[in-house]
Amino acid sequence: MRRLLSAFLLLSGAALAQPPGYGPGPTPITGTPGNIASFGAGGVAGDSGTALGAVSTPNHQVFTSSGTWTKPAVATWVRAWAFPGGTGAYNGFACPNGSICSGPGGPGGGSVGYWEGPAALLGATVPVTVGAAGTSGASPTIGGSSSFGVGGSRTGLAYGVAGGLGTPGSVGAAAPGGVGAGFNGNSSTAGYSAAAGVTAYSFYTGGGGGTGNADGTTTVGGKAAFGGPAGGAGGGISSGGVATSGSNGPVNYSYYSVLGGTACNSGGNGGSPIGQMAGTSGSGGGACTTGPAGNGGNGGFPSGAAGAGGDGYNGTTPGLAGQAAAGEVIVESW
Repeated sequence: MRRLLSAFLLLSGAALAQPPGYGPGPTPITGTPGNIASFGAGGVAGDSGTALGAVSTPNHQVFTSSGTWTKPAVATWVRAWAFPGGTGAYNGFACPNGSICSGPGGPGGGSVGYWEGPAALLGATVPVTVGAAGTSGASPTIGGSSSFGVGGSRTGLAYGVAGGLGTPGSVGAAAPGGVGAGFNGNSSTAGYSAAAGVTAYSFYTGGGGGTGNADGTTTVGGKAAFGGPAGGAGGGISSGGVATSGSNGPVNYSYYSVLGGTACNSGGNGGSPIGQMAGTSGSGGGACTTGPAGNGGNGGFPSGAAGAGGDGYNGTTPGLAGQAAAGEVIVESW
């Protein structure tokens, strides 16, 4: 009996530990009184029952550009997710003959803003901002922020922020990845940023970018749960003029990592998830000593960061960085 009770308590605790947006929420069920039950002619009438009504369908709206959300007249509860634009990555570094060079560090993953609460707390309309994707190249940019409401200025509004930029490759020095953005979905909740190569600390935080090491090897970036995983670092040139592979684009929740490009090959593209989580990021391209280096992979929609390009060597062409994905805002109401 004690063992059965312990197992029940453990299962109950696991159910209570679900992340925001995956708990029971309001019960979207309506019904009307049922008919009086009976047992046929001469039988005794039963108690009055309650007929179970149809389960209501949430009002589901997806914004891929900025606009305005209008609260449905029947809404009593609202959930919102704000996915920022993914951050861009650096092209590969042109490593001189005889040098040991790091590949560019990958960008950090973005945080996903989340809010849930009674519809009565919101006005008839709510402004929605959707962040654009950052650009990649010689001077990459971070992605734009996304928000449901005026993010960050008052409690209870979703606000998603893109991850930080990585650093370009160099001779004999490391190129750290970008910082993963902290969860900032509610202005009363502290965020936790993730340093280069570090896994996200909270559900909606982004992972830290992959690093191009001083010896030409790469370090994989940090994973994330619902936020954006880090972008992959580009492959570098190690001792003896050996081209190394780009780093993987790490996993997001249950999705598999994207493999980095081997020498002279491009990294894989990130994928789009199912459900309310960020897409996976692109992996880094492989360096090359005999021809054009590999390109970085593209980030998966929404919010996927780009993978960096691999290093060229002794006049060979460095790889190009992949492209980051744009953001979106999802709003559900009952």
